[in-house]
Amino acid sequence: MCPSPWSEARLAHGGEPTSGSTCTPCECKQPTAPVCGPVTIDTYGNQSCTGVPHTLMQPNGCSGEIYPTAGAKVVEIPVTPGSCQTMGGDVVPGEVVWPSDVVLCGGAALEACSGGVCAPEPPAPFEPTLCVVRDGDHPCPMGYPTKRIVHDNASEKASCIKCDCAVAEGAACSGTVKAYGGSNCMTLSGNVTLDGLCSPLGQTYGMEVMVSPSNAGTCQPSGGDPSGTALAVNPITVCCGKP
Repeated sequence: MCPSPWSEARLAHGGEPTSGSTCTPCECKQPTAPVCGPVTIDTYGNQSCTGVPHTLMQPNGCSGEIYPTAGAKVVEIPVTPGSCQTMGGDVVPGEVVWPSDVVLCGGAALEACSGGVCAPEPPAPFEPTLCVVRDGDHPCPMGYPTKRIVHDNASEKASCIKCDCAVAEGAACSGTVKAYGGSNCMTLSGNVTLDGLCSPLGQTYGMEVMVSPSNAGTCQPSGGDPSGTALAVNPITVCCGKP
């Protein structure tokens, strides 16, 4: 790695390091079941569903406390989406990334000469000047005015942005709304469609709602991006003379 006569090589790093750790992708488990209802039903005294309606907010089950009805519309089946449990967002350790690597060469047995020690000019790709090296951050000695700080290592704090799951999309409910001629919901007088259109009925005094989840939907994940940091440690002072 080092040219002759330098026999010892030391690897250091230049610039500010960045964390090389990554994160496992965020995922969302299957949503919990949505909550359905209570169903909003407009009831009318005529089969054409005209005039001012009486509005029911009815949960699942039979309700006999309604006005005499001959027509009805299902206005809304409220759906409260379920929630999803997150997975992922775990740290996958990686190597710290440095902008540059620096090779420091030493250990040469050099001959004394007039005014000091004689050393050959370093060949390319090394810089064409001699330097002195000392662990830590120190001022440069005379004759070596160009100072550079490199580092031996880095301290990394790897982390990931917390995973999150949005509210489930596509959740839906379905079921039936049945009309009865008595308040005890025993004698069927017709069915109310769930499409919001008018359903003509026989004389009705009771309504039975039975709705349940038909689709739990899906949750979209977010987060899981790397958010770690790396800090350069163990500085090394490199002081070089003029080329």
